[in-house]
Amino acid sequence: MQDQYQKKAKRKLITVILYLLLLIGCTLFLKGQNSERVIEDDVLELHFLSLKKADCILVRTGKKAMLIDAGWKDTKRQVADYLKKQGIKRLDYVVATHGDEDHVGGMEEILRKFQVETLFISPKNESNKDYQAMIGRAKKRQTKIVIPKVPSEISFGNAKIKILAPGTAALADGQTNNSSLVLYITFGSRNFLFMGDALKESEAEILKKGYEIQADVLKVGHHGFSDATTEAFLEAVAPKLAVITCEKKQAQDGANKFGRIEPMLKEKKIELYYTGDGTLLLSCDGEKIEVQHDTK
Repeated sequence: MQDQYQKKAKRKLITVILYLLLLIGCTLFLKGQNSERVIEDDVLELHFLSLKKADCILVRTGKKAMLIDAGWKDTKRQVADYLKKQGIKRLDYVVATHGDEDHVGGMEEILRKFQVETLFISPKNESNKDYQAMIGRAKKRQTKIVIPKVPSEISFGNAKIKILAPGTAALADGQTNNSSLVLYITFGSRNFLFMGDALKESEAEILKKGYEIQADVLKVGHHGFSDATTEAFLEAVAPKLAVITCEKKQAQDGANKFGRIEPMLKEKKIELYYTGDGTLLLSCDGEKIEVQHDTK
């Protein structure tokens, strides 16, 4: 009788131990799923999210993280989920290049779900709902809102970020696209230029100012439309790789707006990627740039 009791007690003990081990394992797994993925200080990552015709770029190095634009309102969960999968819990900088909905539509969600230290905005205020929701959420979260001086420079781990536009002439033009913040990132010996939706007028002002704009990677202005990326500007940038934030089919269907940019890039032997074909990840060690393209 005593032996049977001892056997039952032993089975219960083993069951409890197995249950505890399973519970601990699940807890550790979930913790690992939500833990921040570590990026080395000597690596710069650029994630160009695939959101059809919209901009959203995650920039990471070491413990630093920055988001340039946040796509449409109806893709806000896609952006938030991507950041979570990357282990992002906070963003040092969020940049709203300008107030168009395909750049700030998802920004209110980002400000609501993630700790954001500083929000950089264009000098041009906008009245659309997405832009106003972004500003309202930033104020509620007590996020620092900054209209950066042009030109100016900020540090970002081992990277340097220069803000080159919008200048006075671009702003005087009055077009929302020409109010775009333009960012120039230097990491080691490599440079990256992000044009937002800046048009020919802003490009001309950047050239006139004589800023350093040679870049290995160019985020093409205004989704490759023909009102941006003049041949003179492209020659000054002289990129090896260009990224257009739209679907390739949009470029083919909209030849009147897109038709000029692709042949010009091909003629200059510039490697071209469309974010519509899948999320693009560039990884740079200061010298070499590796490309991973997640084709849909």
